[in-house]
This record gives sequence, structure tokens and C-alpha cells, in this order.
Amino acid sequence: MLDRILLASICLAPCLLACIEPASGSLSPPCHVRIQGEMLPVQYMEEPRNNPDGTHYPGDSFYYLIWFSGSPTCVGMRVSPLGVTDGLDIADASTYVDPGSSSWFRQKASEKCSRSSPYSGCVYGRAVVNNEAPGRCNAGYLPDGLTYETCTTTGQSIKQTVTWLKKVCTISDGKIKCRIVPIVRTIALRPEIVGARINLVLEERVLNDTDGYAARNLDGTYYAWDPQTIQHVPYMKWKNERNN
Repeated sequence: MLDRILLASICLAPCLLACIEPASGSLSPPCHVRIQGEMLPVQYMEEPRNNPDGTHYPGDSFYYLIWFSGSPTCVGMRVSPLGVTDGLDIADASTYVDPGSSSWFRQKASEKCSRSSPYSGCVYGRAVVNNEAPGRCNAGYLPDGLTYETCTTTGQSIKQTVTWLKKVCTISDGKIKCRIVPIVRTIALRPEIVGARINLVLEERVLNDTDGYAARNLDGTYYAWDPQTIQHVPYMKWKNERNN
């Protein structure tokens, strides 16, 4: 598994979520926090494992990279377990991935997760859209042999929650009293998943015999020993673009 938690401090675009916690008076040092993330394409057989419009079919894959940071004036940090909804699986780094794609992502993660602050970190890995993801098509059949489908997109996500601790002090009766206040931030990466819309066309194909003649009569009829063939031709969006 590619999941790693590295001590890091980073500020890169695009930012899906960026939050700043302001200072709270001269007695309370500020605790500035930030959490960001992005999804990146996976390559297999020199082709991306997603559609040209950025959507994903079940079986497709993507990299996720989440980085977060807190200022040195924070007093602590807790990183919650990565949250993965049904329909997504955390995958092994080397399964159905080009070696060059894996190396590229590791290098990118290394660059973004460079160490800077004790209250910073990074989580990264690869996810696969499994066959249980909602958004698959409900198919029906038309009289002409074509199918129709009702397909929906989904709200599957990978979520990361980080809690920083901030020291807040006040003066009461001439005495300084301090307490620890949590600052909680969550980011969600949401791939757009669509059902595979498949139109199935049934076509009659005439076979030739060993002499090269059509294995049926000239009027289109067949004798009992003549072969008959029905060809199933599936059509789906992005079929040609995705190497069939």
C-alpha cells in the first residue's frame, strides 16, 4: 500500500481547501493551519485509467495526495485514519500501473511532502473504483434489440481529518489560565463516477464455406446444416478513445 504519513509543510495550487485560524489575543500564540489535496491520473499500458472528460468507470483508478500544515506555534496535532466510502478501494501501488506512472507519482509526493514543521504531514496513495460503486446502469431492452440505460454519477470520496491543538490563555483575578482548544479541518476528494452506458447491437453475419461462398441460399434462407451467426457488438462512450 502506498499510504504514508510524512512530516511535511507545503503550500501548492490547486487548493481544494485552505483554512487559516487567526490569533486570539496577545496571551494566545496563533495556530495557523492549512489542508489541501488533489487527485492525479494513473497510467496503465501508456493510457490513463479514466475517461477523457475526467470521469471514471468502475475499474478505473486515480492517485490521491493530501498535505496539511500547522504553524510551529501550535502545540499538537492528531491525524485521523483515512476515510474511504463504499465504492472505492485503496489499491496496491504496482497493480495495473505502468512503472513510469508509479515513479512519477512517488516523486511528486516526495516533492510535496518535504519536511518543514513538526505539525505538518502528508497522506498519499492510489484508489480504485470497484464494481460496487453506485452509478451503474439499470438496463432495459428495446424491440429493435438495442438496450437503454439509466446511469447516475456518485458522491464517493476519500476524506482526511486533521486536528491541531492550540493553547489559549486568559487573565482572571490577576492569574494566567490556559486551556487547549482543538482546531479540526477535513478535506474530501470526490471522483466523478459514471455507469458504463453500453448499447448492445445484435447483427446477423453470414459465414463463408471452405470454398469461399456464402453459407446460405441466394434468397437468404438456410438449410438445416447451414451455420447461422449472431454477432454481439457493444458500444459505449469513449470506447475508441480508451483502446476499445
